[in-house]
Amino acid sequence: DRQRAGTLAAQLRRVGFSAQVDLGGRAFKGQQKHAARIGARRVLRLEGGELSALSGPEAEVPAGGEIEALVEILGSDRERSGDDE
Repeated sequence: DRQRAGTLAAQLRRVGFSAQVDLGGRAFKGQQKHAARIGARRVLRLEGGELSALSGPEAEVPAGGEIEALVEILGSDRERSGDDE
């Protein structure tokens, strides 16, 4: 999952989004606290091969085609907030 998370984060960065992956081995609760501290608009969790959106508007992230689905979800978040990062 760590390698896949890194790959997804790199793909998101390539299309203009900010993305971080926890490499410190923090517990999930610690990761959520960190996300809140840095003002993350959306938190995604990759666990057991399943990717899920845990904050922001609820969204389904289908297996395969994940990057396309994430770009669509995150792009709609940007439009709602008026950001143009």
